[in-house]
Amino acid sequence: MRFENRSTAISLCIAVPLLFSCANTKKQLNYAEHAKGNYDLGEEAFKAKDYPEAVEFFNQVRNKFPYSKYAVMAEVRAADALFEDEKYLEASEQYKMFLKMRPTNEKAPHAMFRIGMCAYYQMPKDWFFMPPVYEEDLTYVKSTIDAMQAFVLRFPNAPEVRKAREVTDQCRMRLAKHEMYVAKFYFKDEKWQAAYNRAKGLIDSYSNLGMDDEAMIIMARCLVKLGRKEDARPLLERMELEFPNSKYISDARKLLKQIGPAPAQTAPAPAN
Repeated sequence: MRFENRSTAISLCIAVPLLFSCANTKKQLNYAEHAKGNYDLGEEAFKAKDYPEAVEFFNQVRNKFPYSKYAVMAEVRAADALFEDEKYLEASEQYKMFLKMRPTNEKAPHAMFRIGMCAYYQMPKDWFFMPPVYEEDLTYVKSTIDAMQAFVLRFPNAPEVRKAREVTDQCRMRLAKHEMYVAKFYFKDEKWQAAYNRAKGLIDSYSNLGMDDEAMIIMARCLVKLGRKEDARPLLERMELEFPNSKYISDARKLLKQIGPAPAQTAPAPAN
């Protein structure tokens, strides 16, 4: 690149280093001389939503005054600040460390619940210009369920239990949608056994979420395609019994009619 104006080139040579220098300059904090002072400064920064500054003050308490009562409080608050700053991976690690070191602390339920929420907020979002969430990686969905179930089991009376259960239900729904998506994908690709297995897995693991009837009709169709018509009959009859108003009930009745009547039972031979 050639500069036609020498003064412009010189100006840029001076300005660029200054720009990077400013960008790398870290705000100098005036720490207090005692633990409480730094803790209070951290709380002030937290309330002002200056979460990076809050973390700095809380870490000052932890590092410089490790035997102070404020050090324990600062451990949780530093993790809280990271959480509010949407640094969920870092926050989760700090909450886990806190639980490992202080499993009986009064803040243990809060830390354990927040570990689940950190996973929850890292789940893929369903943007209109992206594939549906059930096509994407489900690692954090499963991690959220595991964390929330462990939390409810350990702290059944904690105030966050209701929220934990709501989040768990949302995650189970996502996994159910994933199973349905894959089952329909395999069915469309004429991989009957794979489609059957996915639909059955949905019913086995995620029943009563509003997709049982659709899973059953997929299973029945796959069994017919696999030449197992008599195995499909109980599924279709179950649909008649449990989901008489399902939008798939008409298809179920047609399929049942195609299968035909059940084979006549052979009477047992009379005993001699």
